[in-house]
Amino acid sequence: MKTILIIIFLLSTGIELFPQIDLNKIKTPSSPAASVLGIQPKTILQPKTFETLEANLFSNYFDSDGNVIIPNDLSLEFTPFWAASPKLTRENYLFPDAWETFVRTASFLIAFVLVESPIR
Repeated sequence: MKTILIIIFLLSTGIELFPQIDLNKIKTPSSPAASVLGIQPKTILQPKTFETLEANLFSNYFDSDGNVIIPNDLSLEFTPFWAASPKLTRENYLFPDAWETFVRTASFLIAFVLVESPIR
């Protein structure tokens, strides 16, 4: 009986000692890879299909003459696995192995940010 009372006491005080976290204050960065590099691009493109990836590349990295340009303050993130519209079974979706988890979450980032250096 003492054990049960001690457990109930510890559980009830533990709930009061650790207040709930406001989940509205916790937000993931809009461009995680850019945040790791310490840059904040103005435009973040996240195409969901290969067609939109192609359109984003040609509209942002090539001019009308076909010359390659380097844009300023632009980030492009792409996850190829989900763009391919994979056919997943329920078991495969819920219980992936390590390789499937890696392939599903792998994404690529291209980022260009204008950095001004001081004149010496």
